[in-house]
Amino acid sequence: MAFISIHPSLLIGYNSIMVSRMLSPLHRFYCVGLLPPQAVDSTARRLCQSHAMTGEIPAPLAPMIPVQYFAAVPSPPVQGLLPLCLHPVVPGNSLKLTPDGRWVFWPVYAGDWFPALQEALAGKTQKGLPGGLFPLGEGIPIGAIETGGTLVKGRLEEPIPKHNWRRLNLVCYGISFIPGRKWFLSLHWQMQWSRRLRRAPANDGEQDALHSAKRLERASLPGYHEEPS
Repeated sequence: MAFISIHPSLLIGYNSIMVSRMLSPLHRFYCVGLLPPQAVDSTARRLCQSHAMTGEIPAPLAPMIPVQYFAAVPSPPVQGLLPLCLHPVVPGNSLKLTPDGRWVFWPVYAGDWFPALQEALAGKTQKGLPGGLFPLGEGIPIGAIETGGTLVKGRLEEPIPKHNWRRLNLVCYGISFIPGRKWFLSLHWQMQWSRRLRRAPANDGEQDALHSAKRLERASLPGYHEEPS
């Protein structure tokens, strides 16, 4: 499904790909990630559109949480060999910047599940990836920061509804890009496979995830120090 609006630079990137296919071979890498449910997807698309209205570049793919990257197409995982998600996935209530200031993302929290899933999916084909990729297991990418180099306070201060979800769908995309160009200016994304994982249980773990999300949100504030228990 396409975004409601497309940044002009993405169209330029798409036209460049069409013109350059006969002139230079495309490079390709693969991203495995988690798809959000419809309510979260709709909110993420709205945030991407708001980000594009600031003159910046929106994330070039459908909303997802990147979990692992590969230089060669990975085999679909066996569900029984992946770690279980013990409570619903909880998105944060504000947007964040990556440490390098390159990406705006909507953080999500699921205890230790994302690091465990990332480790379980890791293979020997991570070498040769392009630079400036999305953060892994941290949230849904909203867009790039190109013009200002920093997230201006108040830029995206619109309400973010509270969501959480239990249905877990893992997908793999192949991403083609032109060498020498920024990979995220490419529109050539192709799904390789999709796998439904075991649903997260609806139990007290949801409260644990909410408490964990609030603690991590507080820890990101300047000058915050957690008191020892």
